[in-house]
Amino acid sequence: MSDTVTSQLPDDVQLHVQTPLIFSAPLSKVANRPVFLKLENTQPSGSFKLRGIGHSCKLAVKNGASHLVCSSGGNAGMATAYSANRLGVKATVFTMDGLPQPVLKKFSDLGSDIHIGGPIWDICDATAKKYIQKMKDEGKTCHYIHPFDSPVVWDGHSTLIHEVVGQLASAGYEEPGAVVTCVGGGGLLAGIAHGMKHVHWDHVPIVAMETYGADSFNKAVKAGKVVKLDEITSCAKTLGKNYDMGF
Repeated sequence: MSDTVTSQLPDDVQLHVQTPLIFSAPLSKVANRPVFLKLENTQPSGSFKLRGIGHSCKLAVKNGASHLVCSSGGNAGMATAYSANRLGVKATVFTMDGLPQPVLKKFSDLGSDIHIGGPIWDICDATAKKYIQKMKDEGKTCHYIHPFDSPVVWDGHSTLIHEVVGQLASAGYEEPGAVVTCVGGGGLLAGIAHGMKHVHWDHVPIVAMETYGADSFNKAVKAGKVVKLDEITSCAKTLGKNYDMGF
């Protein structure tokens, strides 16, 4: 692994960064009200995932983990790979078929082992857990980093809202009229809800947008129970999960 920081303790390593909150004139015109965008694409790993995944990785390493294993459609794995590189530990990522070569190269550049686990996330995750069991049977230890279904991950994602509080205040606003976000596995949505409760914004509506053809959360809300999709029909396979986790 290159460019690691093994001389530092996990608590001393800053993984995610505060991202800009910018006013969007085009979206404000469409919505007929001020719209601000939180630019999580400027995180070092390329997405918001670094907040929660990074927090989970730091806690694992602080508790003695030296090998992190994650299943991912891309962004969670990249956050795990980046975090492991910065924390000076090994990372093994199980991702999906069809990941572009430039993305695979990024994993390699971060010193991570990358494996193709299957066509959808559920299968990748099952493959990752089989790998962890195999390692355990061989007397080797590794720590599983869940890409979304973890209170530790949600806690890390909640930092996004804590930043927005101060950024909106600087723009002259006490609170938003609504928060619009995406939902796939539900980790970001759960983290946002957790953060909004902590800053006493729990009365503010959250609008969660989900992909057609991978809409397990939408169907679960309508059914009032956890549901299983027959298949992922969206071309965005990395956003799909057959089972909704019941957030």
